[in-house]
Formats: sequence, C-alpha cells, structure tokens
Amino acid sequence: MQIKIDRDSRQTVYMQIVEQVSAAVEGGQLAPDTRLPTVRELADSLDIARGTVKHAYDELEKRGVIRMIQGRGTFVHGRRERPLGKKERAMQAIGALFEELGSLGFSPQEIRIFLSLKLRELEELGDGILIFLVDCSPESLAMLEGRLAGQADIETYRMLLDEALASSENFAGQADLIVTTATHYVQLRDAMQNPDRLMQVVMTPTHETIVDLAKLGEAKLGIVCASERFAQVIRHSCEALGINIGEESIFLFGEEGLERFLETRDAILLPPNYLRFCSASEGALLSEAHGRGKSLIPYEYQLDGGSLLMFKERIASIRRQKNRLIRPESR
Repeated sequence: MQIKIDRDSRQTVYMQIVEQVSAAVEGGQLAPDTRLPTVRELADSLDIARGTVKHAYDELEKRGVIRMIQGRGTFVHGRRERPLGKKERAMQAIGALFEELGSLGFSPQEIRIFLSLKLRELEELGDGILIFLVDCSPESLAMLEGRLAGQADIETYRMLLDEALASSENFAGQADLIVTTATHYVQLRDAMQNPDRLMQVVMTPTHETIVDLAKLGEAKLGIVCASERFAQVIRHSCEALGINIGEESIFLFGEEGLERFLETRDAILLPPNYLRFCSASEGALLSEAHGRGKSLIPYEYQLDGGSLLMFKERIASIRRQKNRLIRPESR
C-alpha cells in the first residue's frame, strides 16, 4: 500500500491517509479482504505518530472502508456499492427487456409498437381504434396523420414502408385498420397474410398549394425536405401540373450547403411541417431566406373526397363491431 504524506498540505495527515486508502479501495487497487499494515507498521513506514494512524483507521472503519478484527489485524472491507434507486433499477429492467427482444430478431420499431400496445392495455384503452399509417417518407406520414387523427377514440402509429414490409406479420394482427397511400397499397397487400384490414387512400395537393405554384411563373424552384422519397413525390406531382424540377434542385436536411442552395433559388417547396425535420440552424437559414424575399411554399396534401368518405365508413364499421363485443345484444 503506497501512501504519500504531504507535510506542506493544509489537509491533516490523518485525512490524507483516509482519502488515499479510500481511493485505493474504490479504484480496485486494494482488493476486498486485503490485509493492511498494523498501526505501528504504517506509523513507522511514514515516520508519523501511531495515534495519527489509529485516528485514520478509526475513521476508515466508521466509513465502512476497512474492518479491524481484534487479534487478527486490519482488512479492506471492499468497495461499497451504492444501492440503486428505483429509476436506475427500472432502466436496468428496460435494458434487459430490449436486449431480449433484440435477440429474438425484433427491430426497434417493432419493440416500440409492442410497448405502446402493452401500455394501452395497462391504461385500459383497448376499446379505442388502433390505426397504423404506412408510407415511404416521414413527411407524408406526418401529413396523413394530420388528416386522419384527432378523434378521441382513434390512436395512430406511423410506420415507414420498409419497416412495415419487414414486420407486417407482427403488427398487422394488432391493428383495427392499416392505412396506406395508393402508391404502396399493392406492395403492402402482397406482404400481408390477411390484408382485410388494409385500405388505400389517395392524397392530392391542396387547392392552396396548386394556386401558390401557379403564381410562381418562371421562378427557379427548389425542393427542401427530409427524405429523397418525399422530394420525388413533390417533383412528380409538380410534373403532373406542368412544372419541371430537375434532380439538382433537391436538397435534403442534414446535408451541407443549404445557404448556398437557397441563394440559387427564387422559391422553395417544403413539407408543411418542415420545422420538425430540420435543425435549428437550418430553420434559421430558411427564415432568413424568406426575409430576403424568397418564397417558402408548404407543399401540402389532402385526402381526396372518396378516400375521406371511405375512411369514415370504415371507422364507423369498426366502432359498431367493438360496441357489439362490449355490449352484446340480449337474447
């Protein structure tokens, strides 16, 4: 055991011994049950009074660092483990659960769904209508959710298409309804064993979006969004309206050079909820560009009339079925 005494220190000699022994135990340099020098041995080796060493050992024993056994000597009691609090124990349990589910091959998205469904049971929300929304881009999912959510008994979960295709067997049986856009309906239907709960909807640009585009004339347009897939959705939709936007006119959040890109464009097409996808600095650059006269146009979609009517009919049918299960008709 190496102890160094600094005689010029303002700290008392006995406290220097206490802290150095404590640090050696906590750091693992002194293993549990290690025998320490006797009071006399340590006092002689450090050339200090035996009473000083005895004072230090008494303090160490009081702190639980060492134990002094009459007739046998002084021993390291071992590193004291701080009892885990409830939050720490909970995080350990959750971590173990995640590790086990991961070992079974479930993706983080699937685990999130399982936990949400279990919470619904615990909160006694099982009578609500559970809808999974599936599309290829987070921007489209956010808009789709905005159009279909909002009713008290409807709970929605968003899933990207790739995740849904990989885990269709695990989530499909839990949903009351699975909603996807017409673009992906066939692909998702073919991946599901029982596609009865799957419905497709058609999303079209809003009237306001079309009017804003018509006003631009010969303005040089750019698309700024979070995903390449949504950028292509906007691009193809513009082409259907007779507006051509080249591949070089697309910028994705997270890339470098947004400021330079904005300088080369007269107007920018964005998802309506773009602030949830960009960083604070990117949001500031877009705001500054708008202040300099650049047009920021939210490219917003809506459900066409037929899709909205079909969705309402499906929801009404699901409610009737659930009500029959909860309150069966008397015979």
